[in-house]
Amino acid sequence: MKNKLLMLLSVSFVSLAACGTTPKVYGEKDVIDAMVKEAQNRIDAHGKVGTKKDIIPSSALKEYPASFDLRSVDFDDDGENENYVTDIKFQNPFGSCWSFGSIAAAETSILTDLKQEAIVNNKNTIDLSEHHTAWFVYTPMPEGDPQEGEGLYSMVEGVYENPSLKLSSGSTQFAAGSVWASGMGVVQEPDFESTEGIEALLNYHGKERLTTTTSKGSLIYSKEDDWSIDESLRFKQTYMLENSICLPEPLYFNKDGSMDLDYCELVSKSYKEQLMNGRALVVGFQADSYSPDSTGRAAKYINTDTYAHYTYEPKTQNHSVCIVGWDDNYSKTNFLNKVQYVINGVPAFDKDGKPIMKDVPQPPKDGAWIVKNSWGSIDSISDGLNRNNWGVNGSGYFYLSYYDMSLGSVQAFDFDVTNEIKGDLGKYAIDEYDLMPNENPHNIETNFPVAEGNIFTAEEDETVKYVSCISTEHNEEMTFDFYKFEDGKINRNKPVLEFTKQFDYRGIHVVKLPTAISLEEGEKLAVAITQRNGDKYFLSVGSEYNLNGYLNELCDDQYYAVGVVNKGESFVCVGNEVIDFHDIKEKVENLDGPTSYLTYDNFPIKIYSSLN
Repeated sequence: MKNKLLMLLSVSFVSLAACGTTPKVYGEKDVIDAMVKEAQNRIDAHGKVGTKKDIIPSSALKEYPASFDLRSVDFDDDGENENYVTDIKFQNPFGSCWSFGSIAAAETSILTDLKQEAIVNNKNTIDLSEHHTAWFVYTPMPEGDPQEGEGLYSMVEGVYENPSLKLSSGSTQFAAGSVWASGMGVVQEPDFESTEGIEALLNYHGKERLTTTTSKGSLIYSKEDDWSIDESLRFKQTYMLENSICLPEPLYFNKDGSMDLDYCELVSKSYKEQLMNGRALVVGFQADSYSPDSTGRAAKYINTDTYAHYTYEPKTQNHSVCIVGWDDNYSKTNFLNKVQYVINGVPAFDKDGKPIMKDVPQPPKDGAWIVKNSWGSIDSISDGLNRNNWGVNGSGYFYLSYYDMSLGSVQAFDFDVTNEIKGDLGKYAIDEYDLMPNENPHNIETNFPVAEGNIFTAEEDETVKYVSCISTEHNEEMTFDFYKFEDGKINRNKPVLEFTKQFDYRGIHVVKLPTAISLEEGEKLAVAITQRNGDKYFLSVGSEYNLNGYLNELCDDQYYAVGVVNKGESFVCVGNEVIDFHDIKEKVENLDGPTSYLTYDNFPIKIYSSLN
């Protein structure tokens, strides 16, 4: 793994094939204006849901069975159904549901690709580390690294006295995927009983395995322990992420405030397609609480008799879980139709001590997702403290209505489970600069041709075989152009490689080059990518709210971000200009207005090289 600090190159290339030309001459100011517009749109959309429709790929638009469950399916064609879902985990004592939901989806995806049952001889056949992902998403790059200081900084109360508390900062499944794409995980947990030393902390407990008892009597590991993971394990990886698949949001609200049910059902087909391909889905929704041990709260959305959840009003997400199946015939009558009044956060009772109830709507139709939570179960077989009587029959599972008005941020993962990429590369290096985790894929949209790029220098003789990128819109076309430097300049008329790919879904993609590119030690390679959908062009840029954004309450979670872009690492090509992105970053972050709330990272372009 290597990240390279480059000197700014004195080059002036009139145009790249990736950039195109238009009658009007566009330049740096137009790019900055587009960045300001995108930042303002994000601020305007903060806290709102259901404002956009997506085009669903035709591959998903077909009929599906009335029910499906990854816990019982015959993927290996042996005539018997197998379970491809690992057992229920317990995220307490921290608010790290996003890591647990993401790891649950990753485990099932890997298991189905391997055609391997989830549990054999009362043990999980694969058990990936939620702790590793949650820790390194909130651990900025260390001193001495070229991207030193880049990352997410927790603002959880007490975190400076006890850094372990950053595991409760909250985040998203895309943030998990973004660190995996950088080579930080996914990691197999070691044997719980016998492992000691630094790798023992890949399991979900503190160094001393201190425990405490919750107000509801559950025995959990204590947050007062030291949960830090050694920096030497940051780039540990058992399976390489090959693709993340960001699926469309199922919510769209008409002008009268009603939910577009036809669109929701259309989007649901894309979820079913992924599930039938063996990919569980990590999703966000509005839960009644962040923790199974919360007390004194009246149920608002979940029926704790049936464990059927329906958020009947537009809400933002506060909890992440993993969808493993569906049931079209799950009755809408299983969901709540009355809830207790809550006044100033306190459940209301009448003079006789009886709860004061009010009517609430049930889902408009039958149908529900089968969902794996991370709040423990009565019969969990995981090592450690995972017992908790939650979910249907204490199973740790619940039902989530297709028409839940908070469901979103739906993502699936695909891994190189047979190590085909690593096998092809042999001894390899990943060149990258984008090491700030991103909670969501963001883009800068323009109506003029624009390209993004990174410049890499070979530290030894190597052969570039793969490139990774992030598409930020569904049905996006991406053109890749690779240029070598000759006498300190790019031969703009002679790209060493050019090709185009179409991606159905936005997300992270690792792409094999049609022809490998050989580099000698010290040789430079520029990789330019043009992203477009029709007449719209996009720059895929990592951006998160900085400290100013956090203090102005724009962050949904408890953190702020720092992005580091050094000179000579990333560039933007627009019109006749090739502009160092370091300079653009400095200008936009120092403007008064919406971009002052954001920090920007390098472009998410990486190259994978065999070392000769």
